[in-house]
Amino acid sequence: MKRSIVLMAVAVLTMLTSNAFALPFIPESVFDIRGDVYYNDSILSATAVTSFDDAFASHNSGIFSALSDTTPLAILNNWTFAPVNSSPVDLFSFIQSGITYTFTAVSDTITLQSNQFLDIDVLGTLSASSTYATTAAELLYDSQAFTTGNETFSGSIETNPVPEPGTMVLFGAGFLCLAIYIKRCGRQDKFPSRVIES
Repeated sequence: MKRSIVLMAVAVLTMLTSNAFALPFIPESVFDIRGDVYYNDSILSATAVTSFDDAFASHNSGIFSALSDTTPLAILNNWTFAPVNSSPVDLFSFIQSGITYTFTAVSDTITLQSNQFLDIDVLGTLSASSTYATTAAELLYDSQAFTTGNETFSGSIETNPVPEPGTMVLFGAGFLCLAIYIKRCGRQDKFPSRVIES
C-alpha cells in the first residue's frame, strides 16, 4: 500500500513540475525583416553575409501583429551560409514590449542563387528573454542585387511551437507511474487480503 502511494505521489509531482516550471512556447506568429546587406562576394558567388545596414523588423501576425514597422533589428553576428551552416549562430534580435527576441540560425539551405537573387531557407529558434521557452522557427530569406551595386534583403520568420523532448519525457514518466498505480490498485481489489478467523 505504501509503495502504491509513493508511486502515485511521484506521478502527480512529475506532472505538476512539468507544467509549473516550464515556460510557454512562443505562440504561432510571424514577423518580417528587411534592410541592406553586404556579402563577401557578388551575390552569385557569395558564401557569407559580412554586414547588414538599416535593418528593421515589422509586424505580421500573432504576437507580432502590433510590432512597429520601424523596429530596429540588431545584427549580432556575421553569417556564413555556404557551405551549410554547421553550428548555431545568433543572427539578430529586436525588442517588443520590453521583451528581447533573438533568432538563432541552426541550419540553412540555399534554394536560389543567381546574378540577381539569393534565397535561403533557414531553420532555427526564437528565444524571448525568459518570457517564453525557446521555440522552433523558420526564416525565409530573400535578397536582391541592383544595377546600382547595392543589395537588399527581406524575409519572414514564423514560429513553430512544438513541445520540447524533455517536457514530453516528464509527461510520459508521470502517466507511466499513474498507470502502474491504477494497475496495482486493481490487483488489490481483485485479490483481497485474507482474514484468518480465530
